Amino acid sequence: MGLGWRWAWRFPCHSTLHVSSFLVSSPPPQSLATRLKENMEKLTEERDQRTAAENREKEQNKRLQRQLRDTKEEMAELAKKEAEASRKKHELEMDLESLEAANQSLQADLKLAFKRIGDLQAAIEDEMDSDDNEDLIN
Repeated sequence: MGLGWRWAWRFPCHSTLHVSSFLVSSPPPQSLATRLKENMEKLTEERDQRTAAENREKEQNKRLQRQLRDTKEEMAELAKKEAEASRKKHELEMDLESLEAANQSLQADLKLAFKRIGDLQAAIEDEMDSDDNEDLIN
């Protein structure tokens, strides 16, 4: 780019204005406007990209918050189910202990009943033998 437009400026000196030999170089107005327009478009595009990224982050944050809330609710529900299962397990263990004690008692009663049956059978056989012996003797 060349020197472009040259402008002479006046500067105040002792309350009167004199032309200075000071010249300022600036680009042609059309190329400056083009660069400004390009910069404006670039900044607008960057702003739009940042806005889109921010919106994506907000949506992601909403999804994660919803996911966190759902997970907490699920954990609370699972904790309730675990407590209920633990309570039920304890009840079943108590029932099992009670049934095992009842089973042992019934096994002992059954063993005693078989012993009594055996004793009664032996007594009946003895009685029958003794009746046979009496019949033989008589």
